[in-house]
Amino acid sequence: GVSGKGWWNTGGEDVRFFEVMLEHFFDNLCIDKDRIFSTGFSFGGMMSNTMGCQKSDVFRAIAPMSGSMMGGCRETDTVPIAFFGAHGASDDFVTTQSGRDARDVFVARNKCQNQTQPAGAPYPSYCVEYLGCEAGYPVFWCEFDGGHALWSGAADPLWNFFSSF
Repeated sequence: GVSGKGWWNTGGEDVRFFEVMLEHFFDNLCIDKDRIFSTGFSFGGMMSNTMGCQKSDVFRAIAPMSGSMMGGCRETDTVPIAFFGAHGASDDFVTTQSGRDARDVFVARNKCQNQTQPAGAPYPSYCVEYLGCEAGYPVFWCEFDGGHALWSGAADPLWNFFSSF
């Protein structure tokens, strides 16, 4: 963030920075505005969750890794967004429960049921997909063995998820 190391989004400054950056990119680059995605680990996961909440009209899908909802949602943030989350099952730095709580915001927003099924290939056996989500707005969750660390198996599942849009 502007006011310190990390993505604290103090007073919304990091979301505003993103808005200015994106405006610059749209003015100067050829970007498919229907296929903008966000992923990140830890602070980056928190950023992805917040962008998914506050900028779901811009992003098509997010994939937060070991992130919480520190940046917050507003009551007016209701547009669904495709979600793929991963979190270490024994993370005690950004707690696993805080990651689940962030995921549950998108489960509700995407009108999913609380039931899951195995996500199936190419996702590992510990990945699930929520049932009954609004068409085009799935919610996937992968809770892997480990603490606060990058998910070593993320590359293929993330590519599969993002390239499906």
